[in-house]
Amino acid sequence: MADTFHLQQGSPDEINVSYRTRIEGIQNANNMMLVLEESLGVFNELQRELEMLMWRDSYPRFFKHYLAYNVARSLEWYPGKSYPFKGLGECFCVTDPK
Repeated sequence: MADTFHLQQGSPDEINVSYRTRIEGIQNANNMMLVLEESLGVFNELQRELEMLMWRDSYPRFFKHYLAYNVARSLEWYPGKSYPFKGLGECFCVTDPK
């Protein structure tokens, strides 16, 4: 399961430890890999929940702010500016069509 290449008997890169230490090392490495795999599942679920929260909450709020900001900037009056939206001036309303 875990990469215990150096603990395997007969490996070209075998480390010189007692049989008991070798077996415990392999078991501990395998147990650690199981825990890491379980943790990965939990983190994947947390990531999915966070992405859904951003999709449902943060993204719509950002988009609405960005839209309102750009509409306000494009309708802003200052000397010498001609309106690209003739007739709108300061009377402009953005509504939700729902």
